[in-house]
Amino acid sequence: MKRRDFCKALACSAALAPGLTLPRAEAAAKNQTVGRAVPSGKYSLSFRSELSQMDIEHEYYYSDSFFAHSSLQYDHQLALATLGMVGAAFNTWASEAKYWANGDVGRENSLDAAYTKLGYSDAQYRYYDIDVGKAGDFVGWSTARKTITLNGRRTTIVALILRGGGYGGEWVSNLHTGAGHAHSGFIIPVNEVFTDLKNYLAAAQKAGGPGLVKLWMGGYSRGAAVANLLAASTKSCPDWRGRTSSSTPLPRRWPSARRTTPTCSRTTTTTTTPTAP
Repeated sequence: MKRRDFCKALACSAALAPGLTLPRAEAAAKNQTVGRAVPSGKYSLSFRSELSQMDIEHEYYYSDSFFAHSSLQYDHQLALATLGMVGAAFNTWASEAKYWANGDVGRENSLDAAYTKLGYSDAQYRYYDIDVGKAGDFVGWSTARKTITLNGRRTTIVALILRGGGYGGEWVSNLHTGAGHAHSGFIIPVNEVFTDLKNYLAAAQKAGGPGLVKLWMGGYSRGAAVANLLAASTKSCPDWRGRTSSSTPLPRRWPSARRTTPTCSRTTTTTTTPTAP
C-alpha cells in the first residue's frame, strides 16, 4: 500500500503556560484544511490508450459545485468528469515495461496527476504496487479528499475511484461467481474496499472535523461492478444515501455493516456500465 500526502504542515513550538495550548490545538484540528478548491473549467486528464499504445490526454469539465446540489439530481457533466477519473485510474502505459515488478513503478501516475489538478489530497492507493500478473479476488482503488466550503458549510469531498483497465491477473476474478447470492469475485473486493473507506473516513475525522462528507465514487468495467455493489453497501448505513448512474441494478439486500463516524449524509456515486476489459 502506498500513501501520498500533498499537504504540508508547518509546526511551531513555544513555551506557553500549561492548559493554554490544548483549546487552540483542538480548534486548529477542527479547522484543518486538506486539499483545495479549484476554479470551474476544463482540465486535461491522462489515460491509457491500448489503440495508441501510450498515455494520452483528454479535457474534462470539472467543478466543485457538482457536489453542491442533491445527489438525486443527475448531472451529465459530473458523469463525464467521473469517466475521466476512471480512465485515469487505469495502470499507465508507461509502467507496462515493469509489468512483473512490485513496488512503485508509476502505475497510478495518471490518477495521481488528476487528483493534484482537481485539488484532492491525502491520496492513498491500493494494489497499484503489486505485479500486474498477480491473480486474486481484489481490485485496485484509491481514495483522496478535499475540504472546502459549499453552500456556506464546511464540506469534505471524498473521491473513491476504482481501477477498471490496465490490470492483468486480477481479471480472472471476474469468473469467480461463487455459490452465494451474489458474485464472489466482486463481493470480496467490495467488503475490502468498504472496510478501507470506513477507516479512511475515521482517520479524516480524527485528523480534523471534515464537516459534511460527500462521496464521489466511480468505476469502469470490473471497477463499475464493484462500485455498484459498494454503493449498495453504503446504503446499508442508516445515515448514508447514494445514487448510481448505471444500467446495472443494485441488490436490495446486502450484508449490513456497523456504522463508524463520521457519518456520510450524502453520497454521489457515478459509474459506467461494466463491460469486458
